[in-house]
Amino acid sequence: MKKQQPIISKKELATKTFLSYFTNRKLQKIFKSRVLYKDNAGVDGVHAHDFDPKESFKIIRYKISAGTYHFAPYAEIQLPKGRGKPPRILALPTVRDQIVLSALKDYLHDAFPDSVNHKLPNSHIYELNKEILKVRLQKPPYAFMHTDISGFYDNIDREKLMNVVRTKIDIPEALKLIYQAIANPIVPRSSKRSQRLHYCTPKGVPQGLAISNILANIYMLKFDPVIKKVSKYYIRYVDDILVICSPQKNHKVQEKLYFEISKLGLKLNEEKTKKGEIGNDPFDFLGYKLKADGHISVRDASVHRKITSLIAKMSYADHKKEEFVKLHDNVDKKVYKKILVEDINEQITGVIGNNKRYGWLFYFSQMTDLTLLYRLDRITKKLCKRCLTFSEKMPNEIKSFVKAFREIHKLESGKDSLYIPNYDEWKIRKKIKFLRERGLLIEGKSYTEEEINKKMYKRLRQLESDVRDMS
Repeated sequence: MKKQQPIISKKELATKTFLSYFTNRKLQKIFKSRVLYKDNAGVDGVHAHDFDPKESFKIIRYKISAGTYHFAPYAEIQLPKGRGKPPRILALPTVRDQIVLSALKDYLHDAFPDSVNHKLPNSHIYELNKEILKVRLQKPPYAFMHTDISGFYDNIDREKLMNVVRTKIDIPEALKLIYQAIANPIVPRSSKRSQRLHYCTPKGVPQGLAISNILANIYMLKFDPVIKKVSKYYIRYVDDILVICSPQKNHKVQEKLYFEISKLGLKLNEEKTKKGEIGNDPFDFLGYKLKADGHISVRDASVHRKITSLIAKMSYADHKKEEFVKLHDNVDKKVYKKILVEDINEQITGVIGNNKRYGWLFYFSQMTDLTLLYRLDRITKKLCKRCLTFSEKMPNEIKSFVKAFREIHKLESGKDSLYIPNYDEWKIRKKIKFLRERGLLIEGKSYTEEEINKKMYKRLRQLESDVRDMS
């Protein structure tokens, strides 16, 4: 007779499923693919390259299973938001906590698949534009309301959030871990241990964690379908909200929006709220500018940020040239000009790496305003002619915004492009040469392929600075 398998209860099966996200194999995969290439250290000062995975994974598995895992306080990172605005506070966990939070994110994604935002901003713009073209010429015109949620993450009610989480998750170990992650304090690096509890807050979800976005979407789980049902078109991207409706329903929809948002203990930002008519009034959304005539451009602030980054790149090169040449006496002086050309071209075309696309033009690939791209090409030419490193001449090797934009659309149609750099296709020798020319490798020191890829990844992340905080 076959030995009868013991019957596992539903609760035991759920717990086993939860713990399966923290196996040695999964933790190792998370560490190598998501954490290793990041260079910032948490409050413990430990960087990813100094982290001991073997011993730490053992501790993680044991403590998660026992329900005794505790997060170290998150280190505070301040991101400037512009003149006169308070900085955005991001939370930086320790390396070990980053791994745990990333595994927890995977668990939440599978538990709440409808709350996972798979679309990039430009995909939303593509769909939005199709809707606008359908109703743009309607008489009387359709109404729109564009707004955002004031201090969205900071004002999330943790108890209300956990109540929604409990609709799909009833494992005590998982619920405890989630709550600890969001209630954990964010502390300045200079703070003393005895002061850290003073930074605990009664509400909110820390920004910058692997689980921040999915938890914010879970919090809005009942809100989104309600507003979608009463409007012609509705989209929410994090805290940015756009509603389009018929003029007859406009007042009712807006009342519903305010009522439902207040039920969550949140408020709309009246200063950033714009109301108007499709076909008559332009509006900004996700960094794009949607014009009344149906054309799509880029918000002025986003254009200014791109021009500023080009100016800064050339200005820095001019001021640091002599210093660079002294430090790299074995490098031909012409290499310095070549490096600057390549760096500017990265700013123009963006790059592909880590199986992702990075850069300003990739973000704004849904624009239809070619006039803006020709303007950016003219500005780039003027800036090059003022650049001392280029001997106040426009190098022939400088690429074009217009051509890069067309090449991006070739990529989107499934064709290849040699115009846009693809780091994933580079051999390790080419990467080493690229980094060494920029003084990013120590002469005489040997590097592993992992270390080289980590430095290349850091460059990719820098390209995102032009498109950060677009709402």
